[in-house]
Amino acid sequence: MGDDFVVVDMNGVHSVGLDYCACEKAEDMVTQLLRARWYPATTTNPKSAATFNVLEFFHLLSFESKASVFEYYYTLMRRTDNTGTTVILVSSFE
Repeated sequence: MGDDFVVVDMNGVHSVGLDYCACEKAEDMVTQLLRARWYPATTTNPKSAATFNVLEFFHLLSFESKASVFEYYYTLMRRTDNTGTTVILVSSFE
């Protein structure tokens, strides 16, 4: 399958390999992500998610410093690669 799932976490944006449980009694993809404390970007065939930790931190930061989503996102991108020489995959499309 490869590293086609994107996770936004406190330490940056990461491409990871992800296999959903395919057991007979397995929950749908969105429920599996939520139980892992990953908030999917979409409810239909999610290819990216943000961890609850990064969402909670942004929530607090936006109240205290009035940081915008744009500013927070670019801060995370700098944490991922501060040189600007690497293309960081934000989402994967099929």
